[in-house]
Amino acid sequence: MVESDILSREKRYYHICTDGTLVDWLFKDTQDFIEGNNRLAVYLHRNSLKVLDYVLMDTHIHIVVYGTYSQCINFISTFKRITSRYIKKRYGLKRYMCHIPYKIIEVKDIEQLIETIAYIDRNTIVAGYSCLPSEYKWCGARYFFRSNDFIEMSREFLKYKKVKELSYREIRQIIKSDLPIPKDWEIDIFGMINPFNFLEIRKVESLFKTSKRYSFYISKKIENKIDLEILGIDNNSRVFLNDSQLREMAHNISQNLFPQKEFANLDRDSKIILSRYLYRNFSSSLKQVSRILEIPIEEIL
Repeated sequence: MVESDILSREKRYYHICTDGTLVDWLFKDTQDFIEGNNRLAVYLHRNSLKVLDYVLMDTHIHIVVYGTYSQCINFISTFKRITSRYIKKRYGLKRYMCHIPYKIIEVKDIEQLIETIAYIDRNTIVAGYSCLPSEYKWCGARYFFRSNDFIEMSREFLKYKKVKELSYREIRQIIKSDLPIPKDWEIDIFGMINPFNFLEIRKVESLFKTSKRYSFYISKKIENKIDLEILGIDNNSRVFLNDSQLREMAHNISQNLFPQKEFANLDRDSKIILSRYLYRNFSSSLKQVSRILEIPIEEIL
């Protein structure tokens, strides 16, 4: 058996994400997010992946899972296909997700795992949302280090029903699939599968140990480090980013530096700040940075 076959069958931690720079939206409204949450739950369960964390953003998704590389590929391929089908049915757009690339990054140690989870939960902060990560409905951060009072209040408000209390037709109507899901899973009054059912909450909390330590990591700006991992670049290397990689990095960093501004609409002063940041922090030439951001070299220096 070749090494790649062995690796594909070994269970490891992986960070799965889609590219959010190529579409204007992936989820438009509450219904889209609920349906996305349910697809996530159903097809992660279908592929026997354990879910440590996730976030559904307007244009992309991030997930941390434990499983095999093959399971990850099967999941994200199916998720893209089923999401495209949903978008076609609701919005009339064909093959919407087909051109969107995805990445599956192996998480090699506990520190990287902790930082990747923090990176995912920081997505709403970097995007400039007004709410804290714990208040964002479509992510794992909402369920970590929660008090029993919060859990009980949620149950009272959302009026969960167990899958075993629902008919086959009701379940199919909610999850839009014939695939079986655990009978003890819960679904709220809005038709959303309770993330408490599929998240490895105790595992995540044991990694951070305390809510104080979790808050510490959430407050760290680690986007550059994780973005490099997504691009497949060693954080300690001095290799140059190619144009495509640098453009993607510039887009990601601009969200951190200028959360209220769209990358495509950055003003000249913001572009100069961004260009200087790229030149100082990455092994890119002045000429390359100038070309990507359309800023004269003399203004970068």
